[in-house]
Amino acid sequence: MQDSVTNKELNLEIKKIAPLVWEYSIPAIIGTLVNTLYNIVDRIFIGQGVGALAISGLAISFPVTILASTVCWLVLVPQTAFPLVWAKETYRRTNPG
Repeated sequence: MQDSVTNKELNLEIKKIAPLVWEYSIPAIIGTLVNTLYNIVDRIFIGQGVGALAISGLAISFPVTILASTVCWLVLVPQTAFPLVWAKETYRRTNPG
């Protein structure tokens, strides 16, 4: 197995930090904006269709949903990095040089 460097990895080593931050954060920002727009439109439809009681239910449940999502991200995102680091270290030990 050869140790090859992809263009993305090379860009991370060569490019300045500010353009890289923008390059990698723009998709996350767009995703967050789309999710927020979905929630706003969803609340409009629920408010028009069901009424004020449904909106109050959303107002109570939405922060709980955000909190649960945050805890999941806090736990799961670092867990994806551990196998990658382990595999890289294992590869280095088994293929010296």
